[in-house]
Amino acid sequence: MKQIDDYLASPEIQALAQTTQDSYGYALAQLDAFCQRRGIQDFTGFQEYMPAMANFLVSTKLSGKSIQQYLTAIKIFLKRIGHPVEYSYRISNHEIKKNKLKHMQRWLNENDIAKCLAYEFPNETKKNRLTYRVIVRLLIETGARVRELANMKIENIDLEDMVAWIHDSKTVPRPVFFSPTTRDMLEKMLDKYEPQENVFPDVSKIKAVITDMLKVLGLKNGKDGRGPHTFRHWFCTKLFYAGVRLEDIATVAGDTPETITNCYLHPSACMLRERISKGFGWKEF
Repeated sequence: MKQIDDYLASPEIQALAQTTQDSYGYALAQLDAFCQRRGIQDFTGFQEYMPAMANFLVSTKLSGKSIQQYLTAIKIFLKRIGHPVEYSYRISNHEIKKNKLKHMQRWLNENDIAKCLAYEFPNETKKNRLTYRVIVRLLIETGARVRELANMKIENIDLEDMVAWIHDSKTVPRPVFFSPTTRDMLEKMLDKYEPQENVFPDVSKIKAVITDMLKVLGLKNGKDGRGPHTFRHWFCTKLFYAGVRLEDIATVAGDTPETITNCYLHPSACMLRERISKGFGWKEF
């Protein structure tokens, strides 16, 4: 194990993303636990233990994706110390379907969005209630990233034209647009700010505010992946299925049309029904 420990401490590994380093550390911990249970002293002939290693990981209730990642890391470790192995782990069809269903259920629908817009943050101060409600509305109406809101200044906001200019993004600057209701709320909120001041809290605070709201509304349960960024997916999907050109959505969202298509479109049943009904000319909808 010392050889692997030394490898993980090497500049090569330290240069990797922290999440990758963490994953390698977890994989090594699982490998160590397995070897202790089996009384394995060295890795000569470890090829024959790989199926058992996979079963050991399954017994820890890890997801199929995590098991694949850990086994890949273990193969990297063993190759590094001169004991390469060949082994592939296949995620079961049951888990694949389960993960796809979880992914589909992650996205918000029209009723969920309505709940978020109506939420008034009753336990907050009057000032915070207004600020947090504006944050929710801007996430929904502009598709802005949390980082972009956190860096927005009063001078970036044009209340008369109901447009804000995003300056902290991949495509700078870009316009985003908000509703008359949001404009009225912003007008009440901004009269006490200096032009160079950031209008909203920092990234971690915004994430905490939105996560807490989703929990209170029953829209977040455990590690379902829902958070502020979920509204960006809603924004892109809503506009696309309302007939807005993909290129225009990409411009306002600060992304490429390919990314919008591949990552951000998750139509609800209601959206699809409206499009299908329109296509067939059904009048009942």
